Amino acid sequence: RVIQLPWFKEFTSTGLVNRESQIPVGGEVQIDADERSQETAKAVWVPNRNGIFLNIAAAFAEGLGARIVLAGFNLEEAQTFPDNSQEYLDAATDALKFSTANQVKVQSYCASLTKTEIVKRAQELRLPFTSIWPCYFSGEEWCGQCESCQRFARAVREANFVGLDFDLSSPI
Repeated sequence: RVIQLPWFKEFTSTGLVNRESQIPVGGEVQIDADERSQETAKAVWVPNRNGIFLNIAAAFAEGLGARIVLAGFNLEEAQTFPDNSQEYLDAATDALKFSTANQVKVQSYCASLTKTEIVKRAQELRLPFTSIWPCYFSGEEWCGQCESCQRFARAVREANFVGLDFDLSSPI
């Protein structure tokens, strides 16, 4: 199900919502420099985005009789985005005790893993990578230059993943 949330534009002007704002790419991004990552994160920060997503998912979960919402958080992104952390997952679960009759829980099986560890585990499980979209931009192909693409490309390289149609030789 695709849910349209056009009203995000009413309270934020960051690059993920308002394309007039610039999303850092290429050399503007330094994925191994924590201080720089904190700065570039501001360009894509959307206030309470994960909170809104989890609350919508929890409403669907309760309505469908499900007791768990799964999030794809990871340890690497939690360093710059606190709403990707295990602490946030725990807090969201605590809050949902009050707003869902069946007390929906929020879980993430990869919140304690780096992206490289996730790629390695996905390989072990032979999960298909064809539906992955790590890019901040929409289009026919991943840009390969935004922070999300750079982090994913590094994880794929470090995991020695083969069989993915993505140019990992670019200078990212």
